[in-house]
Amino acid sequence: MFRSHFEENGITAEWQKLYREMNNGQKKELMEFVSHTVSELKSIPCPKQFKEILPYYLIKYDGKKESFSNNVRQFSIIDDSDIVIEEE
Repeated sequence: MFRSHFEENGITAEWQKLYREMNNGQKKELMEFVSHTVSELKSIPCPKQFKEILPYYLIKYDGKKESFSNNVRQFSIIDDSDIVIEEE
C-alpha cells in the first residue's frame, strides 16, 4: 500500500538484500513463520536465522499525527523488543 514510501527511504532495499541471501528452503520457512499473527509472533520463539528480517514483516502505524503532503501517514517498524528469539 505504501510501497513508494518504503522504496524511497531504503527499507525495501534492506529487506531485499536479506531476503536474497536466503536459500529456497529458508524462504519457505520464513513465509510459514510470518504467516502467524503479530500476537503469535510476539509469543513464539523466532529462529535466529530470521532475527534480522522479521522486523520488515511487522510494519504498523506508529501513531504520529503528522501527514505527508499527499495525506499519507508515516509508518514505521513495530517495536520488536518483546519478540522471543530461539536459542540454539
